[in-house]
Amino acid sequence: MHEKEFIEICSDKDFWKAVRRNKYVSYKHISDVKKRMVLVKNTYKEIALRTYYPSPPEKYLVSNKGYGVIRVVPALSIKDILVYYYCARKLERYIASNRTDNTFGGWGLSGKLRRAEEQEDKEIKDQIIVLEDQAYIFKSIGSQIFLSSSNALAWFREWNDFTHRLYERCKEEEEGYVAELDIANYYDSIQIDNLIFKIRKVVPPPMNSVVYLLEHFLKFWNRHINFYRQQGSGLPQDIFGECSRILANFYLQDYDKKISRLCSEKGGQYFRYADDQVFFANSKQDLEELIARASSLLMREGLNLNQKKVRIFSTKDFKKYHAFESFKKLTYPKNKYDKAVIGSQIKFFLKNRKNLKKSGVSLLRCLISRIHGQNNRRGIPNLKELKNYLLVDYIPKNSHLSQKDMQKIYDLLNVSEKNKMISIINKNISNSWYTQQLYDIRAFYRTNKIPVREVGKRITKVKNTYQFSK
Repeated sequence: MHEKEFIEICSDKDFWKAVRRNKYVSYKHISDVKKRMVLVKNTYKEIALRTYYPSPPEKYLVSNKGYGVIRVVPALSIKDILVYYYCARKLERYIASNRTDNTFGGWGLSGKLRRAEEQEDKEIKDQIIVLEDQAYIFKSIGSQIFLSSSNALAWFREWNDFTHRLYERCKEEEEGYVAELDIANYYDSIQIDNLIFKIRKVVPPPMNSVVYLLEHFLKFWNRHINFYRQQGSGLPQDIFGECSRILANFYLQDYDKKISRLCSEKGGQYFRYADDQVFFANSKQDLEELIARASSLLMREGLNLNQKKVRIFSTKDFKKYHAFESFKKLTYPKNKYDKAVIGSQIKFFLKNRKNLKKSGVSLLRCLISRIHGQNNRRGIPNLKELKNYLLVDYIPKNSHLSQKDMQKIYDLLNVSEKNKMISIINKNISNSWYTQQLYDIRAFYRTNKIPVREVGKRITKVKNTYQFSK
């Protein structure tokens, strides 16, 4: 471990852009290059002198997982982010490789793995295009949270690769069956000792000091919860997000090889993005066996399938459930701004949304972006009905709207509709227990010059409720 290399890695401009870009935590002095350099050098000195010790998170971001259950996202100190980032960058060449075909989400921070996956993907000609910066097909972000990234579009591209391969497979085997499943509490259940053991098997001896540093960080970063006890399981789903993603994806590589081989033996195919998995097979019986074998393999890793999220479809029903054909029509270059096509898909969404994945939220976001991209929105069929749905049903019940989502909807509305939307959001403010939602509302209000005093008061109240250090 050398000071020059540590400084070089931790001075990465993309890294600092990602840290500065996040809108949920304002880190002090990071815009000052000289002060950043002092921080990097002091961090290295602590590591070299063996005095480095992870700090408890500076704050926590709270979001709604559904039904009032909270997801708590820690905001690590800048020093700890530097250490975690350095370890991930040093180890990625060994752990962000050797992937199984049709598994995604493990691209390295330096982009080497991403280039390998692009090469593998050149054979697929019938691309489904990602719209702007949203991943629409199949579903929105899985169980992971990526509030920031050193490569802001990387995971969108990966998700698009994953979903269009599913679409291609559906076209090839229309008479088969599909199982969709994911891992329960994926990040929180990863066994740290097992993870470190796996890493040591693939990295050369000169990397031992980096592995020790990573292990030290992972076992002691969460002292607000664990006091001074070592943490036995769980990776931080922190605001930066990227380092845990690489480690979590690596953790499943042995499982990927085994379950992929089992699927092939059954004449099927295995796909995975992070903890979202899809099995294709010729019969329901084959799928049930594969799910049972997958459960057994995951248990050996300290993981379990989320039983409530396991679903089996015919291939035709799987295509309908994820509205693949609708996305295809909306993303096909000649149809991108065709009002008749947009109008027909609005009608399809309003009629079928209850039978689509997550009530069709991904298709809805796709439609909103397509409409938002129109220079002239007059004459779009069924637009009035869509706006009525947004104001009567969607916005009042949805606590996951990002600043960008709110802005796109707001831009589609006339003055009276905008006033109604703000009135609905104001009611949500007084009932919200989720700081992520409140931060997004505050940013949205500031952009549109709407007073933010009540939002700020609510943020203070909610933050005081979640005092994890007490």
